[in-house]
Amino acid sequence: MRSLWAMILAGVVAGCSSAPVADLQCPGLVSPLDGTAPLVSRGHDGDGDMIGQMMLRVLEGDMDARPPAAPDPAPGRVIDLNILAISTGGQYGSFASGFLAGWSKSGTRPDFSVVTGASAGGVIAPLAFAGPSFDDRLGLNAGIGEDDVVRRRSFLELLGGATALYRTEPFEALVSAAVDAPLIETIGARWEAENELLIGATNLSSGRFDILDVGKFSARSDLPMATREACVTSAVLATSAIPGLFPPRQINGALYTDAGIREHIFLEGIERGLAQGEALFNVDVRVTAYLLINSDLRVRPDAVEPKLVDIAERSFELVIDEGLRSSLLNSVTVAERAGWRLRAVKAPDYDTLGCPPDDEIFSACITRRLFEEGEKLALAQPVRWKGPAEVRAAAQEF
Repeated sequence: MRSLWAMILAGVVAGCSSAPVADLQCPGLVSPLDGTAPLVSRGHDGDGDMIGQMMLRVLEGDMDARPPAAPDPAPGRVIDLNILAISTGGQYGSFASGFLAGWSKSGTRPDFSVVTGASAGGVIAPLAFAGPSFDDRLGLNAGIGEDDVVRRRSFLELLGGATALYRTEPFEALVSAAVDAPLIETIGARWEAENELLIGATNLSSGRFDILDVGKFSARSDLPMATREACVTSAVLATSAIPGLFPPRQINGALYTDAGIREHIFLEGIERGLAQGEALFNVDVRVTAYLLINSDLRVRPDAVEPKLVDIAERSFELVIDEGLRSSLLNSVTVAERAGWRLRAVKAPDYDTLGCPPDDEIFSACITRRLFEEGEKLALAQPVRWKGPAEVRAAAQEF
């Protein structure tokens, strides 16, 4: 792995020009207004308004779903909502894929009113949102190795100003094959039924964390299907574009990269929006938030040499680890503050997978075993869910 970082640094130092990144125009994907302003950005006034409107749609949809002969909802009516949040995790995303597949087979997988995903979780979120009829596609990240995902650039390409160490045509092909018209139509129909699908990405141009409104965009019948397929594919590639390794994506003039630079799990805006809805509609919203953690939350000792590449690699690894832990702790805080029921599962310890160590960013053995273990965990009914205290303890343990 350190040889990869050496190549990255060499490319950064030597690349005096930058390779062009195609700008894909996806009106309305990033903003419900004009396609340029962020849908939600942490730390700015009014950020909760747009995501709050999305949560109001969800609540209105639940109330409208009552039988036609039923009376208007009485004050204080209870509304039960299921939210699914799928974390970042690189190749560990295979765990969430396997868990979702096993969950469907168990017959206990609930319908989700809101699905969120970041990075590896953002790759899986559209399939989870579309429902069990698309479970056959969850295996897209199971049993895949480095050659199934990327092509390493030559040293000359890096010298020419490449935007990333790897070319990602194999990964793009996998995602493109999964994001077809039936998936887009199903996502759009679920959005029309007032459910929400939110995928996060880091906006390099503004420095903000933006949410790509894939659900609403998929429902845009005024756009050609080919455009919707291309834009949703680009959203998935944007959320999972590991900085330095995978090239960023340009959407509506802005460069987007991995969601994990800013956020690993995002529930806070949803909490604010639902609280607004409770007050506006005079209802009691009871949320069960399911959290799929694509990590074993282990920091393994490493023999770090006092060299630039070694230090840079280890530091980046620890920064990402800390970001995930902080997101988990914040998620627990949100759930406890809002009175939500939090149910979480996390990937098994790497040491239990029985896979040989290697320097590849994706291991066929690891992704296959993670999928298998995730499926096995979901099928072992009842699922051994982790509650807030256990999630907090896991996030604080080193």
